[in-house]
Amino acid sequence: MFNKLVNELKQNKYTTIVFFIFLFLFLIGWLIFGLVMPKNGEPVYGNRLDGIEEVKVTNDEKDKLVTELEKRKYVNKASVHVNGKIINVLVETTNGTKVGTAKTLKKVVLEGFSKDQLSFYDIQLFLTNEISTAKGYPAIGYKNSNDNNFTF
Repeated sequence: MFNKLVNELKQNKYTTIVFFIFLFLFLIGWLIFGLVMPKNGEPVYGNRLDGIEEVKVTNDEKDKLVTELEKRKYVNKASVHVNGKIINVLVETTNGTKVGTAKTLKKVVLEGFSKDQLSFYDIQLFLTNEISTAKGYPAIGYKNSNDNNFTF
């Protein structure tokens, strides 16, 4: 039986050579794909979110912060979104609000989170005005988890 297989391969040597070349290229491609592509089943953030359960921002905390921000007469609307280790606070101010006045909202944002949350999350404060051409807007403040205050 083995001799019959060898004779068949000798009679079709070009087909056999092409088959083994494609097999070799397929194996090389498979190895390269395995090295380049991320492993399936691993979290997108890796281990960067370890411990997030202990300092999770609840919906009640988000709603309370939005309420505190909207109490200001110069704030039209506010919202809070958490994505991984980043908290985005979006605030729209009324027409005529100076950027300096809007930047004071950073105190309200800092008071809206616990000390542990402030040391875990990065916070971005997006300030916009209801008039899109208002001078100084939009303004963006950023607070790293290691910082104590915002940088605009």
